[in-house]
Amino acid sequence: MDVLLGRALLPERPVEDEFFAADRAVRDGIWGGYDRDGDGTDDPAPLPTGISAGPDDVTTPAGTLDVLRRTLAARAEAGQPQGPYSARSFTYHLHQPPDCSAERTMDRTDRAGDADGCAVGDTLSSAAPYLPTAAHPATDTLGEPLASGSKVRAELYVKTRAPAALVAPSVVLLATDREIGRGKATAQPVTGAWTKLTIEFATARHAFTGEQLTVQLLSDTTALLVVGYEGDHATRLSLDPAPLPPSGLAFGATIASPADGTEVTEGETVMAGGRFAFPDAGTDPEGVGGRPETHRVQLSVDDEGFAVPISAQLDEATGTWRAKAGRLPVGDHVLYARAVRDGTPSPVTRTAFRVTPDARVEWQVVSRNAPVDTAAWRPAAGLADWSFALTTSSYGAGHRTIVVRLVERGTETARTTARARFR
Repeated sequence: MDVLLGRALLPERPVEDEFFAADRAVRDGIWGGYDRDGDGTDDPAPLPTGISAGPDDVTTPAGTLDVLRRTLAARAEAGQPQGPYSARSFTYHLHQPPDCSAERTMDRTDRAGDADGCAVGDTLSSAAPYLPTAAHPATDTLGEPLASGSKVRAELYVKTRAPAALVAPSVVLLATDREIGRGKATAQPVTGAWTKLTIEFATARHAFTGEQLTVQLLSDTTALLVVGYEGDHATRLSLDPAPLPPSGLAFGATIASPADGTEVTEGETVMAGGRFAFPDAGTDPEGVGGRPETHRVQLSVDDEGFAVPISAQLDEATGTWRAKAGRLPVGDHVLYARAVRDGTPSPVTRTAFRVTPDARVEWQVVSRNAPVDTAAWRPAAGLADWSFALTTSSYGAGHRTIVVRLVERGTETARTTARARFR
């Protein structure tokens, strides 16, 4: 009764809690989980990495105890501190304005002027609608990929407005709108004084260049949990990137045609094409959730901002794309292409080319006053400034007429002649 009324803390049962957690993992690993938080989806507790079990393994007391022993040992090993971070690590500081009413954010600066503490209770979690959460989107985007297996350490300062509560909040890390990892604090009593909780975990999915990270602080209790933002109790999140896989995590699109500096004749439909690459995101790890990624290549004509992008056709087997840019007016043009995975675009590639008029200069040589031969026209070089070379000996000695004409869109629109005597 004293616990229910808030006059006493729940008794700590670390041994029992760990046993029941291992038992849950074994049961869920064999028979699957169920909807524990009321969000409409199953919530399986996966077995630790490297541990497997089937119904035949738990048919005897000795077999069951062996599975539990191996599960407990693997959980204990996984729970060891991560150790020092590398020089490549970086830290996000969580921010909340003094009045606790404006938007929460996080960035890479530890600035003054945040709220001393704000309650985690003004929004609700999508994963567990009855539990409060606080989301902190980053003000920047990733300048390079963050590989799966990257270490995450959240230093969370909390207190409660209740006399006392046993809390075990979770930290959920999102990239764009995909969960890439989460960790849960070991349950411990929290009172009205600041308590530091350190939550360590590793990411289970990749994050890519250009994505925005978001941290969600998920409370496991309806008690009014307060998070600290200022001074010695400022909450922060540190990340230590894991090595990139051999294939890398970059993605993008190149343009093979029209090639840079080439010409296209007026009236032709400009067909663009090239190659694309998307990283292998791997399989969705159990317990992280997610959805299939969308892969697109977009083309833009004379607009680097892609205000009206053209969707390309992708050939997954060959890694190539094609898109119709349409018929463009005479002049200089630039095509821009980019790959887009989900809502994250890759760096943009470009190619510049020129659309030339559908016109040509042709010439032939005939005897004086003789009619032209429709099959004898030859192309001249150039259009506005044209020229051609001829060998007079090929026509014999005598009076000749050099005929030059302009042909536009297949129709002769101008003609001129010059009389000459070949010796």
